[in-house]
Amino acid sequence: MKSPIKKLKLSLYERYILSGLAHGIPVGKLPLILERYDLEAHSLSSVEKSLRNLKKHCGCNTNAQLVYEYREWVLKLDTDQILDS
Repeated sequence: MKSPIKKLKLSLYERYILSGLAHGIPVGKLPLILERYDLEAHSLSSVEKSLRNLKKHCGCNTNAQLVYEYREWVLKLDTDQILDS
């Protein structure tokens, strides 16, 4: 049996990234979520770096696994305009 990995306390930035994924936003459009909510460092490379670091810490291989691990941290987002663009 695997030993449980201690979960990180997520920053607001990371919470919005995970919330976007949980709401079905593709990784390429996550910077639009961050920009919409006035969060700094909303380039695609910074988003990918954050996701890579979170997955590495949690031992997750996919974004879906990461969202599942942190499902209690997901925020409700207004994604209609972003998904329509």
